[in-house]
Amino acid sequence: LKEAKKRGKEEVKYNRDFQIDEKFKDMGKGRTFFIKTYGCQMNAHDTEVMAGICEALGYTIADDMWKADVILLNTCAIRENAENKVFSEIGNLKHLKRDRPDCLIGVCGCMSQEESVVNKILKSFQNVDMIFGTHN
Repeated sequence: LKEAKKRGKEEVKYNRDFQIDEKFKDMGKGRTFFIKTYGCQMNAHDTEVMAGICEALGYTIADDMWKADVILLNTCAIRENAENKVFSEIGNLKHLKRDRPDCLIGVCGCMSQEESVVNKILKSFQNVDMIFGTHN
């Protein structure tokens, strides 16, 4: 406690990791996004962050995943049931990608950090355009 009392008032430092460069602010104008979240509470938070970034890029939220221009599946590696649901959903999205090849499909979150999962997606699901983990 004595050490805590010695601490001075420090200026608050702001981390602006998600500040969008002006040249990218309208890149999503007229386009929509949908994020489907699986698993834990942390994923719900990450979804909010990603949605904020998408909106800052000019995208608007789609009410229907099947009509969105960008679909992100925010995954969970802890719960096996969630992992199975994600692979099933990726399989279902093959039809959408065939009918709408310009639609971007991404898999993100915890599952995307597991090498075996990434290899499975790369090998079996060519309809996925991007894969990124929680630290990307």
